[in-house]
Amino acid sequence: MQSSTINNINSFAPPSTSLISSKSNKYRMRLCDASPELLKLIKDSEKEYEKPLSNKSTSSSVDVNHSSKLLPNNKIRKNPYSRKSGNSNQFDKKSRRKWYESIVTDKNLHLLNISIYELWEMIELLKLDKSILKKITPKVNWSSEPRSIIQFPYYDYLHPKEARVVTTLRLTPFQYLLAKYILISSARTAMEKSLPFRKCDAQKLLRIDVNKTNKLWEWFVQTKWIQNYEHNC
Repeated sequence: MQSSTINNINSFAPPSTSLISSKSNKYRMRLCDASPELLKLIKDSEKEYEKPLSNKSTSSSVDVNHSSKLLPNNKIRKNPYSRKSGNSNQFDKKSRRKWYESIVTDKNLHLLNISIYELWEMIELLKLDKSILKKITPKVNWSSEPRSIIQFPYYDYLHPKEARVVTTLRLTPFQYLLAKYILISSARTAMEKSLPFRKCDAQKLLRIDVNKTNKLWEWFVQTKWIQNYEHNC
């Protein structure tokens, strides 16, 4: 009887330390079994953990306010990528316009404001050989349809052969007369300095379509009012 009691007591004995260590991963302490010091440590750790979470929004707002001071006009850029540039064709037109204005001389710029009478007198001072116009036929063509210029002002100042050129190139009589004086007078100035006056030089003087300038240059070469230096261009 006594031996059976001893066996029962041994059966309820706590497990050995080796058995506890082997099953330590399954061992969990109950919160009610924790000591007061441990409970206080747990509460303090919870407070420390919750503190940065509650201040997270304030810290971000501080960063935003600080960054807004660095940006002009206190504006925060939402899109980090640069904006797309404007129309490239529009930019090219503006740049070409500035380029043409930069290469036109002051002498030619003030010609834009002269009257038709002053312009005609300047053309007459060139003393051009007009008899050549009776012997030649204009060799000028253009992609668009000719435009009638009879109703345009200063039509009477044009020779019939010149009127044909102006009609083909769809210019106004004043545009043609102005280009006529600028190109021929510039060609003579270049000749006096022993310099060639080429098609590419003519393009820098007129503020009209470059292709129309080329056609006018070819026409004045045909009339022999300008010498042909195209092979040197």
